[in-house]
Parts: sequence; C-alpha cells; structure tokens
Amino acid sequence: MIADLLGWTGLIFAALVTLLLAYRQKKVALILGIAFTVRLVAVLFHYYVAPLPDGTTDAVGFERYAWQWAQGGFVAALGNYPGIDAYFYSWLMSLLYAITARSLLMLQSLSLLIGILGVYATYQLARELWGCRTACKAAWLMALFPTVVQYSALPMREAYVVLFFVLGLIFVVRWSRQGGILPIIGGLLAFFVSAFFHGGMFVAALAFLMLVAWRSLKELFSALYRRRLKVTTAIVLVIALGTFVLYVTSGVSIQKLGTAAEMVSAERWFHYFETRDIGGAKYPEWTQPHVAVDFIWAVPLRAVYLLFSPFPWDLRRSVQFIGFLDGLFYFTFILVIWRHRRNILTDPAARSILFILIGLILAFGVGTGNFGTALRHRAKFVAGLIVLASYGLPFLRIGTKPPRLSSNSE
Repeated sequence: MIADLLGWTGLIFAALVTLLLAYRQKKVALILGIAFTVRLVAVLFHYYVAPLPDGTTDAVGFERYAWQWAQGGFVAALGNYPGIDAYFYSWLMSLLYAITARSLLMLQSLSLLIGILGVYATYQLARELWGCRTACKAAWLMALFPTVVQYSALPMREAYVVLFFVLGLIFVVRWSRQGGILPIIGGLLAFFVSAFFHGGMFVAALAFLMLVAWRSLKELFSALYRRRLKVTTAIVLVIALGTFVLYVTSGVSIQKLGTAAEMVSAERWFHYFETRDIGGAKYPEWTQPHVAVDFIWAVPLRAVYLLFSPFPWDLRRSVQFIGFLDGLFYFTFILVIWRHRRNILTDPAARSILFILIGLILAFGVGTGNFGTALRHRAKFVAGLIVLASYGLPFLRIGTKPPRLSSNSE
C-alpha cells in the first residue's frame, strides 16, 4: 500500500512537471503530453501487468542494491558511495529509499520524469541548432522512440545518461556559436555527470576537450600572426591541454577507459573486444580480433554492430527481432545524416556534435560484445543522432526538402 502511494505520488509530480514545461513552451506541449502518456502506459504495464523486455535483469539488480544499501539508514547509505561506478544510480536511489520506503513504482516515476526532461532537452538542443520546426521533429522522435520510452519506464540509468548528455550537447552548440569559457565549463560538467552513471560517457568529455583545444590552437596561431593575442584563448588552451597532460601523467583510471597507459595497451584492447554471451546474444566469433593488426577492421566493424545489430543472419530467438527493428531506426538516422552530410559539416555546431557522436560510437562499439548490450548502449546517444537526422527528415511528405540552415530561425 505504501509502495503504491509513493509511486503514484511520484507519477503525479512527474505529470505536474510535464504540465509546467508544456505551459512554458506551448509549441512542444502536445509532444510532451504524448511523451508522458506513452511512458506512463509503459510504467504501469511493467509494474502491474508484465515486465518490459529489458526489465528483468539489470533493472532488478539496480533496485535490489538500492534497497540493500538503504537498510542502515540515510547516513549509512551515504557511506556506500561508489564513485564513478555502474552502481552510482543504485546509490542515489538508496538515499531516496533511506528516507521513504521501498517502492519500485517510485523509482519508475523518477525515470519517467527524467525521460520527459530528456525529451524537452532534445527539443531545446535541436531548436538552438536548426530552429523550431526541425526541433519539433526531433522531439516527436524522442517522445515515441521505443527503446527510449522503455528505459524511461524502468529503474535504470539510461534516462539519466541521456538527459545529461543532451544538456552537454546544448553547451557544445552554444560554445560553437558564441565561444566563451562558461559553455565549456557547462558542457564538461554535464558530460561528467553523465559519466557518473556510465563511465564510457567520459569519451564525450574528452572529445569536447579535443574540439576546444583544436579551436583554441587555431585562434592562438591566428592571433599571433596578427600580433593580437587574446588572454581568454590562451587560458582555454592551457586548461584543455593541461587536462590531457594530467590524465596522461597522473595515472588516473577512468571507469571503462582505464589509465592513459592502459588505453594504448594491446592487451587491454583485446579485453575490450571480448564478446559476452548474455541470453544467446553473443556477437559472431568473426567479429573478434586475434592480432593487433586486426584492430584496423575490427573497430569499424564493431561500430557497425553496435548501431545496427542484430542482423537477419544473427537472429536466434524471437525476442531478438526487437533489436533488429531497433537497428533499422538507427540505419535510417545514419542514412539521412549521410545524405545531408554537407549541410551538417558546414555548420560548426552540428559538426562538433557529429565528432562527439563518432567518438562515442567507436568507444562503445569496441566495448560491446552482444546484441542486448548494444541495444542499451546505443540508446544512450540516440538523441544526438535524432537531432542531426531531424534536419533531413521530412515532416509530413516524403521527399520534402529540408529548410536552409539558420541558427536564428524560430
């Protein structure tokens, strides 16, 4: 009874936040309403009827650890802080459990709320990048994308990763358009928070730092040529390069990535490429490299498998057909992005997002060895693909040409 009361209280709170966002941004009100409705149906179906496809393994484990860590009270739960770890999400939920009671529905309502915020953030990202009309297309896709809906209805970390990743991309766009230090700080903080939920998201922060360093280096040489050195440019360059140097020399180990020395270790890379048989979803053996030179073809191959698997020849169980259909969506996004690559590459902000996405796809591709994990990992950055693809997707009629690029379109 208490568990249901807590859960429904959380759902009502999520509904109120959705109404507030809809009131503030009326152009996206209907989209947010539909997004809330489909997620609410998924939440209630999982809680009262039957588990969602990915709701019986990690989702159960995360919730169980949260309850176990909450048994000693709030102070004891604080002491279980795991740092940047897979169970950081469980630790956060244990703090909530320590002051309330155990309620799976309550954790689901929080995921729903974070999922709605992710849809709204995706709209804001696409609006700053392409304008309102295209932003509505991106928001509709995020609102209804099946795996995004599922992970917004489960007690899992994906919805949280998506939200902070999209927030980071918003700061990337602002930095690309306006420059300045504050967008750099905001973007790095958002990417770091997403990395607390999954260490692989550090790649987004590293990719952003590379963009900042490269742009600052070009501006520095240009300023020196004109004998007009900007202090802010020099400071940004020093901070960006200093961060790389600190990572290389300090021996700091980042979850999923390891230390700088481990990242260039062939043995470590072979460990990354290990395929894992979870529920009969293991990648084919021929995707596994055996010598260092195999990395040349294995890295792009695993990136392809991350985005589009399972392929028809990989299907062994009926449930894997869900992953096959999901992969078709990603194939469509990549095809549209490729078709309109010139428009994307000529826009500095869109080009920066694409660079960060490529880094994530390659990194997660290397570290993923089965179809089920691929389905979950690619959902972490699908918002970025949706935003880039939404520029070229027709709104109502197939064949509609996309609008001209305009950073100020409303």
